[in-house]
Amino acid sequence: MKNNTSDRVLWKNDDYSGNDWLNDFEARYPDTDPAYEDPTNLAALAAWLKSTDRTQATGNALATPYTDVDGNTHTTDDAAYRLAKFKTECADHFEMDSALFYYIFTELFLMVDSRAKNAFPSHLSGSKWIWLPYDFDTALGINNEGALVFSYNLEDTDQLPGGADVFNGQQSVMWNNLRDAFGAEIKAMYQTLRSAGALSYQKVEAAFEEHQAKWGEAIFNEDAWFKYLAPLVEDGSGAYLAMLQGSKAEQRKWWLYNRFRYMDSKWNAGDALSDVIQLRGYAKANVTVTPYADVYASVKYGSYLVQTRGTRNTDYTLICPLDNVNDTEIYIYSASQLSRVGDLSGLKVGFADLSMATKLSEIKLGDNNPVYVNPNLKELYLGNNTLLKTLDVRNCSGLGTGDMKSVSITGCVGIENVYFDGTNITGVELPNGGVLKVLHLPGTITNLTILNQTAITELVVPSYDSITTLWLDNVSAAVDSLAILNAIPIASRVRLIGVHW
Repeated sequence: MKNNTSDRVLWKNDDYSGNDWLNDFEARYPDTDPAYEDPTNLAALAAWLKSTDRTQATGNALATPYTDVDGNTHTTDDAAYRLAKFKTECADHFEMDSALFYYIFTELFLMVDSRAKNAFPSHLSGSKWIWLPYDFDTALGINNEGALVFSYNLEDTDQLPGGADVFNGQQSVMWNNLRDAFGAEIKAMYQTLRSAGALSYQKVEAAFEEHQAKWGEAIFNEDAWFKYLAPLVEDGSGAYLAMLQGSKAEQRKWWLYNRFRYMDSKWNAGDALSDVIQLRGYAKANVTVTPYADVYASVKYGSYLVQTRGTRNTDYTLICPLDNVNDTEIYIYSASQLSRVGDLSGLKVGFADLSMATKLSEIKLGDNNPVYVNPNLKELYLGNNTLLKTLDVRNCSGLGTGDMKSVSITGCVGIENVYFDGTNITGVELPNGGVLKVLHLPGTITNLTILNQTAITELVVPSYDSITTLWLDNVSAAVDSLAILNAIPIASRVRLIGVHW
């Protein structure tokens, strides 16, 4: 296919009389033999694809009713009929694995110039059509002019601020129909490729690095001089400077890493499936998430996946579709790509694992309202949530009554505000050193250990009667160690370092 704009390459025109079609296509098997410039097979394909063009639906009654692959009967030439016709008959014309994979490949790597011009539809006698690569020079953020302008969050439905399509040939009947008719199959193939390890950031990046390593830095420098710098220095033309991008190694790593994260979140595959917040809910409530990077915000309530395309630093409320929530598994996907998950107290969670959510600044599972109580929460797991500033599990009265008696937040080195009021924990493992300012603990605490936390301004414990171990080492003067010592039971074990009385 030789250009991006002709109606023939967009499969909207099936006129192959005369030789004008040779401006849009060239035969390649071989291109030197006029006998191969026979458009019979190509014209037949074009006629069928044009008949599925939804923009050319007439609205007239069909000569005979049409029953599609899903069992639906159509009597009118409308957009729904034409898409159903494409879905029903596509496998008669194309090898489906080839078509689906070509779509995924060009979408994943944002090959904006490979859906019309540079696409290579191929047909051998007696076979179906397949799609082969020809020229993949626009990818990983580069546009058709060689400039690095596209971020990792674009798709084949997007337009640029001026109204231009991101993809050349974006109105192609073939790819628009394939996307809309076979969305489930595209998603399933991508999921299979990711789960099988056939496609991953690590594997793709390794292939790039291995291939690129065949050329030394001197070659890149000479190439840059000959193509981009010499025209400026010798002829005064800076027209090619936008293409002066070096090896692109670091940009490629950044772009590919985020692109895989983005596409995984869209098609619910790969890293998005293991990068999760796991909850068990006992009350119906909605989840609001704020992406840290551009991803699809996705929550699975039981067996219902709710998802929306998201942009960074924007809140998205994902409505719970269930009638009732009781011991219901809830998964919030792409956890490490989220900066906030909103107020989760309404879910009355019984289990919470937020260890993968490493960019959260706040976790709110409880509430300070006197009428609020959550007796369900028995397990709470945090990991190296280094950006976490506030943890609120107030009035989660079940915490500490199960097998988990204490909660570890040792990996949350940036924690500032910790609220365990109304729980029944016997201990909390704090980071050794940090910027902790506010610490609220319940009267059930038996082990109070605070090490090298010099910024505390507020320590609230309603009673020290249950303390058996007290260890205060180099803590803020706002922690009245003498008053605490006088309040704990006489048989307690005590270690006080760096106090001034």
